[in-house]
Amino acid sequence: SSHSFPLFTETSIDLDEFERIRKEQKDLWRKELDQQSVMNTMLRNVEEKKHRDLVLVKQKENFASMTKDRGAEYQRLANQGREMVSSWERDIRLKGLKKAMETGRDVTKEVGMSRTGGR
Repeated sequence: SSHSFPLFTETSIDLDEFERIRKEQKDLWRKELDQQSVMNTMLRNVEEKKHRDLVLVKQKENFASMTKDRGAEYQRLANQGREMVSSWERDIRLKGLKKAMETGRDVTKEVGMSRTGGR
């Protein structure tokens, strides 16, 4: 035949050498797997830290927004209360003037005093 096939009847491989190479390869693979594991753990930790940092930022933003909204609501209610008191006082003055006009009193002095704040 024109092809020369190798003869496998002779084993020129030293069994100890084969075991040594096999052990080195296993050690190399183990080392690579350990490196992959370390890298994956590190990447996971980085992602978790990013997430925690984002949560803290959002929490601070929400707290600031809530504080601002509470202040605005407090001001709105305070203004509403002042407006109600002012309206109530105006109604009382108008009723008093109306009663004075019905009784025939001179209300020009009272109107002048209410405009200057009672001075």
